[in-house]
Amino acid sequence: MYFKHSVKRLSQAGQNAVEEGFQHFPERIKLAIEQAGGPQKLAEKVGVSLLILQGWQSGKTEPSRLALIKLAKASKLPIQWLACGEEKLDKRVLAQSKPSMADMDSLEEIILKIRQLFVQQKLSLRSRAEAQAIRLVYEFYLHQGRQMDDASLDSLIERLAPQ
Repeated sequence: MYFKHSVKRLSQAGQNAVEEGFQHFPERIKLAIEQAGGPQKLAEKVGVSLLILQGWQSGKTEPSRLALIKLAKASKLPIQWLACGEEKLDKRVLAQSKPSMADMDSLEEIILKIRQLFVQQKLSLRSRAEAQAIRLVYEFYLHQGRQMDDASLDSLIERLAPQ
């Protein structure tokens, strides 16, 4: 009899912990929005409308499992924490998702280099094409850990130039 009572008490405690985790889900969504750079950016990355994101944030609706995975990736938050509030959220996780000053310095260098190439080649790109070029070169830097070589950069800009 004691065993059944202990198991029942443990299962109720577990259930209470799970329910408490779900109650604080909107707060974790708010942090995910902040980590992703705002509601518009997060909605785009997850592939949902702002209205759906607002529903999750208010607690009126919940994301699907796939949307939850996308939320975790887009916000760079641990999925276990985002889903249930389990585990303590390490401050290092939050710090890692913010760009370092070295990354920002590299971004500045990339922008200057690309703009100089545009001037040298007498290119006048639309703002969108220019932004895409900067983004591609910066993503290359982030993934490769080094800047794009001049030949590749020239080739990229040639492809973006209006014909």
